[in-house]
Amino acid sequence: MEFNDLPKTWKACPLGDFIKLQCGYAFKSADYHDKGWPIVRISNLENETVNVIESPRIDFYRLDEFRAFILHTGDVLIALSGATTGKLGVVPHTCQNWLLNQRVARFIVQDSANVDQRFVYWAAKLIQKKILDTAYGGAQPNISPNDIEAMILPFPPLAEQRRIVTRIEELTRRIEEARKLRQEAAAEAERYIPAALSSIFEDEQKAGWIIQKVKRICAPPQYGYTEPARQEAVGPKLLRITDIQDGKVDWETVPYCRCNATEKYRLKSADILFARTGATTGKSFLVVDPPEAVFASYLIRLRVGPSILPEFLYWFFQSATYWAAVSSGIEEGNRPNMNGTKLANLDIPYPEDKSEQRRIVEYLNRLQSKSEELKRLQAETEAELATFTPALLAKAFRGEL
Repeated sequence: MEFNDLPKTWKACPLGDFIKLQCGYAFKSADYHDKGWPIVRISNLENETVNVIESPRIDFYRLDEFRAFILHTGDVLIALSGATTGKLGVVPHTCQNWLLNQRVARFIVQDSANVDQRFVYWAAKLIQKKILDTAYGGAQPNISPNDIEAMILPFPPLAEQRRIVTRIEELTRRIEEARKLRQEAAAEAERYIPAALSSIFEDEQKAGWIIQKVKRICAPPQYGYTEPARQEAVGPKLLRITDIQDGKVDWETVPYCRCNATEKYRLKSADILFARTGATTGKSFLVVDPPEAVFASYLIRLRVGPSILPEFLYWFFQSATYWAAVSSGIEEGNRPNMNGTKLANLDIPYPEDKSEQRRIVEYLNRLQSKSEELKRLQAETEAELATFTPALLAKAFRGEL
């Protein structure tokens, strides 16, 4: 990272001119005590802060032995090795005689007349990726405090540092507030459809709906085709359980198979598929405009008769009423199971009036669209935040904020 054309009062110099990294003490398991002062390890750095709930401790009476490694509120820490190499944490105000472990280092301001402690944190955030680029050791990466101290950083006058930090914190707080609002909206969206399904399939059953078993309103459930999947286009696509993710299929990634019974297993719009084994047992998928494709043996297909809309039946299969039926008779802790017989004997509540079925489908589709839009906006906010902070820091440390 180059720092050209800095303001005249700024100075670009090695981090070590103002700040030193102190590595922690090599505590051993023999030092641990069931009560006492917590030891901060790399695993205690969480979400840019420090959490010592699960930390080992040393006896209260041994504190004087390790006084040089006592942490203070506002200390900036960095993990020096392992899977969390480069992770940062700021010691919170709840700190009381926490002790620094060997695989963690803290940034110690050598010249408090020229460097603000909060500025150190944002400086570390700025060079975090560059720090990771210096890591060595392969599967268990390590970073050297000397390499970090040698990195060049711009240092404005103390008053300017404080102004920059205040501005950074103000802007990041705003984006975090936007992020929180989007998260709350996305969480609310997650509740829309379950609540609507509950209202429709539990409450409205009592308003003149009829109840029929699946075998009365659908063709007999059909198991899929058994054949190895192939990447080369040797026949139709072979849709498997694993190709159905979040209620969607990326047909471009679905493999092919050789099939001498394509007509028997060919997928068509309005087919409803069910996973009959594995972690997604009981989950369903409504087929819409498929390519030339058949379905694999761990799926079950339903074809709907004329008395009920396929889309309406599919929505029922998303409801808590359906899942309660799938799970009935299963001991706690076991997974639900699905087979053709069980599927055929499920009770389906529905209004005889097709226009009423269609109204319900359109209502649920609108809710789903709204939910998906809120999720999309949340994902965009996350992506914006991921790029916002690095861009903000780069601008701040060029003297442009």
